[in-house]
Formats: sequence, C-alpha cells, structure tokens
Amino acid sequence: MDGKGESFTRPMLVVHVVGSVLALVVPLSTKLKGVVGYIPFEFHEKQISLCVHQMRIISQRRILARKSRISDKRLRQVKLEIKKFFSL
Repeated sequence: MDGKGESFTRPMLVVHVVGSVLALVVPLSTKLKGVVGYIPFEFHEKQISLCVHQMRIISQRRILARKSRISDKRLRQVKLEIKKFFSL
C-alpha cells in the first residue's frame, strides 16, 4: 500500500509516542477487508480499517499534519484490539 500524491502521504493513527522523536503508528485504509490484520474502525461516520499488520515505529518528523483526534476511551479500545491481534 503506497501513499497518494507527490509526497506519497498516508493517513495513520498514532497509537503511542515513544520519547520525543519516535511514534508507534497504524496505517489506515478505506478498504474494508475481513481478514486477519485489518481491524474495522469507524471514524467521522466513515468505515475504515486499521492495518495492524503494517504497524511500525517512525520518526515524528515524518508526521506532516494532525487531521483529527480520537477519544482516550476509543484509543484504549484500539490498543486492546492490537494486543488481541499480536496474541494470535
């Protein structure tokens, strides 16, 4: 999955900030797949997928802009789903 546009940007969810320079992120996809590694996620009344199998640590310099925020409760739910995925 490549990004779009000249800079190949890609939407992602920042799951955890690691220190002051790194971030643990999960890429997002508009394609809904019912396979392992994709977690359904509703965001701004749109159904999207969290691509947990592509989760990675990146430099915070690569994060270009914050588009929105999710609640702490929702972030805890996402983290639980990620833990379930990695305990398979």
